[in-house]
Amino acid sequence: MAGLWQRCAAGVLAGAAAGLLYVLSFPDHTNQWWSWGALLVPAPLMALAVWVARGQGGSKSGRRRWLARLLWDAGPALGATLGVLPAWLYLHWFVRLITPAGYPALVVYLSAYAGVYVWALALVARARRDAAVASAVPGTGADAGAGTPLRRWRPPVALMAAGMWLALEYARGEWVLGGYPMYLLGHPTIEWWGPANPGYVLGGWFVSLVVVTPAACLAAWALGRRERAAALVFGGAVMAACAGSAAWAWLDAQPGAGGANAREVAGAGGAGGAGGGAGAGGAGKNSQRDPTRRVRVGVVQTSLPQRQKLAWDIGQAQSDLDRWLRLSEQAARDERGPVDLIVWPETMFPGASLDEASVRTLAQERVVWRRVDGAPVALAPMAVALWEVQRQLGVPMLVGSVAHDGLRVLRGAGGGLSLGWEARTNSVILLRGGRQAGRYDKRRLMPFGEYVPVAWRFRAVQDALAGFGAAGMRMDLDFGARQGVIGLELETGPEQERPRGVLRVAAPVCFEVTYPSTTARLAGGQEGNGPGRASEGAGAGAAGPSGGHRGVADLIVNPSNDGWFMDWDLGKWQFLLVARWRCVELRRPMVRAANTGVSAGIDRFGGVVSTAVRGPGGELVGPIDAEGVLIVELDVPAEGGGLSPAARLWGGSPVGWAAVVVSCYGLIVSGGGVVRGVGARKPGAVGTGR
Repeated sequence: MAGLWQRCAAGVLAGAAAGLLYVLSFPDHTNQWWSWGALLVPAPLMALAVWVARGQGGSKSGRRRWLARLLWDAGPALGATLGVLPAWLYLHWFVRLITPAGYPALVVYLSAYAGVYVWALALVARARRDAAVASAVPGTGADAGAGTPLRRWRPPVALMAAGMWLALEYARGEWVLGGYPMYLLGHPTIEWWGPANPGYVLGGWFVSLVVVTPAACLAAWALGRRERAAALVFGGAVMAACAGSAAWAWLDAQPGAGGANAREVAGAGGAGGAGGGAGAGGAGKNSQRDPTRRVRVGVVQTSLPQRQKLAWDIGQAQSDLDRWLRLSEQAARDERGPVDLIVWPETMFPGASLDEASVRTLAQERVVWRRVDGAPVALAPMAVALWEVQRQLGVPMLVGSVAHDGLRVLRGAGGGLSLGWEARTNSVILLRGGRQAGRYDKRRLMPFGEYVPVAWRFRAVQDALAGFGAAGMRMDLDFGARQGVIGLELETGPEQERPRGVLRVAAPVCFEVTYPSTTARLAGGQEGNGPGRASEGAGAGAAGPSGGHRGVADLIVNPSNDGWFMDWDLGKWQFLLVARWRCVELRRPMVRAANTGVSAGIDRFGGVVSTAVRGPGGELVGPIDAEGVLIVELDVPAEGGGLSPAARLWGGSPVGWAAVVVSCYGLIVSGGGVVRGVGARKPGAVGTGR
């Protein structure tokens, strides 16, 4: 029993060290130096797994010994889970205010990945080491069946240590419980690469593999000569792929090779942006191979507390709408020049719906809400007021709003009214000429925030779970089905030598931007991958009622409601960090419009252009918990351009798939080898493998 407690304690220490390094490697905007700690994060867990693999782990033989080892290894794995738990508690501190019941469940779930990793890597390392020992000891039975396919090759420890880390990240980020791709190991490294970011070629998942590889090779080094040689080969292959993809990315970023630059115009007097186009991307403006055009976008950053939004009184909603309309006028009449587009954050229109058909229904039925003081307020005029302001400003607007398909008014027996619909979506509405000109419905909803995985198919079960874990939240949204690219006709200004044509905008809403595969599909003009209704997108090459286009997006717009982070500013900066990776992978600039901040302009290399929000008087008030206007100027491809290599790989998903396949194969072979052959040898033989 004493030995088991010692192993658990070692697991706790290793997990705590990894957790501390994890927290330090995800800095906010004020400190990027600690991001180098990402290289060390896996090391304590790998060292623990190697230590476990070098132990004897029981005295039984054959299959019983294999089972005993599994149970014996559970101690360090459980310790590692407990050790990293404080780090996840800290990184998700804001969740306690949203769902007190879900907070501990989320933290335990994320912490369990460390334990699974330690257990799996220990199994693989022990199998490799035991096989090496047994091959040198005649008569152990380890050589039986050596010619069968599964026995012919076992993946080396370095490959499995790195591959299993990436496989677990990929499974957590894309599959398990709907996916949660925050706090991935490669994220903090965005400042390391600049234009030579290998994520442009192989995606952000590959960057995580690059970061974990040095620690994986060091862990394998401790297991003997055979593993050292394999580690050198594997590490060299990964670094060669990294160098090759980085060179590819850098060459594509040079003048004449494509892309665009961005510059800040929201700084003091706009002086910081005056020479912003002088870099490599700016020089590319005059390239004959990939001409660019400049667009100016005004972002209305709202500052609506989430508690107030969940209980939005119609009287307060009217007051908020009036303020944001004035901010839109401020953006349209910016003294530094006209803007081409105005963007509002996610679901910031305070009425029942902003889509044209629903507003028409509300007007015909004369639906009203009651204010707190009992005064009736008609719903349709709120949308009409926004339409009219947009028409007067003459600037297209992308507004986050709830939208409906088949909205209808239901009359109760007592004369009361209620609303029904075929589908209710979290949408982005394009307004132009005082009417709806396009619409995108969010295709990939946020797990446990907008739907409950699996349970969403059974409305009563989902409502019960939401009521228990997150009282006050309504999970009544449907998965979107419209085409992901919105086409916007740009006006020809006096400084342009030719018409600027159509600006194609991809608008992943809020958490959608964290998924590489989803954002790549949307920006590529492809259908999204949510489990929603059948597609209703426009026909190929044409704009339909939803404003859909089949072309590749020139600009990414990310409307978001970061009020969910409450006063946890670190979470808001990390959300911005994740969004920046989509610019790297797609080589497209991005505009973020976030309620409570951080709103930002991001260039095509993932660099933050501006977060300088200005209040009604022109004073700097941002970037967090401030209401105002952010103006950014971006250079986007003139004719849409093609997809980046990573986008053609759906954000690097094949890299993640490969890691999953190799990891599963290695675990099957390692487990089978332990059962079939390892138990036949003497327990003490494990220490003689050098």
